Amino acid sequence: MTEKFEKILRRYGETASLITGSGGKEILAFIQPVTDEGKEAPYQVTSLGTVDNRKWIYLGMEAVEPGNGLHCAAGNFTVTNSAAIYAGREFSHWWAALEAEKEAAE
Repeated sequence: MTEKFEKILRRYGETASLITGSGGKEILAFIQPVTDEGKEAPYQVTSLGTVDNRKWIYLGMEAVEPGNGLHCAAGNFTVTNSAAIYAGREFSHWWAALEAEKEAAE
């Protein structure tokens, strides 16, 4: 199962930077927004502008933990929850819930 996921990831995945306590490295991943059909708008209007409220997911071969950062073309994210995914007893890939990092107000 791992080999099949790696093959799909190499073909369709995007390059991202994984930032951990021990440094950063380039990885391949799927980073996508979670679709929420019940919501009217994926943002909130504040006095400083709009804030993206969408939740995002990560699928990849690299282990990620809460607090890790992921930087990619879609933006900068923080891992809020993660789990190893198995097909039966065989490891398949990692899944993580992501939250968009808020830009510091200047």
